[in-house]
Amino acid sequence: MTKPVVAILDRNLKAAQPALNKAQRIAAAAGAPLQVIVNAYSSAMVRAVGLDAERQQAAQQQISKAWHKRVAALLGEDAGEIRVLWEKDSMDGLRKAILALTPSLVVVHTSDDSALRRHLFTPRDWQLIRKAPCPVLCVHSREWNASPRILAALDPGTGEASDDR
Repeated sequence: MTKPVVAILDRNLKAAQPALNKAQRIAAAAGAPLQVIVNAYSSAMVRAVGLDAERQQAAQQQISKAWHKRVAALLGEDAGEIRVLWEKDSMDGLRKAILALTPSLVVVHTSDDSALRRHLFTPRDWQLIRKAPCPVLCVHSREWNASPRILAALDPGTGEASDDR
């Protein structure tokens, strides 16, 4: 079975989700399944609901349902598995989900601010680049050409063969 392409979504439910669009294109071109991950944890919601576990559970289910509906609308007819996480420690939750999936590629939306900031990575980007068990593609909102060009950096020191020089 082909390893999946994973799209990590922005936490804003109404955002355009460029990582999803681009991961969808890559998965379709590679004939690979698409997995979608979003951490929907909201500390503001937890504070608003209070300590009542039943109310927290109901709010969490409502938010998860809204994410499933939103992602299904963005995907259209293309099927993809949607994982809505509820993790206070976002990076730990992402790490566990990615390790469980063993993907061929992780696609994540990075900063779209000024021209200078576009060339900087967020702390989440760096954590994914350093710890993901596969390549990580950081994308912007700008549309791709019909056949995109991807520049990849490789770490030759992590291969199977050892060099005794």
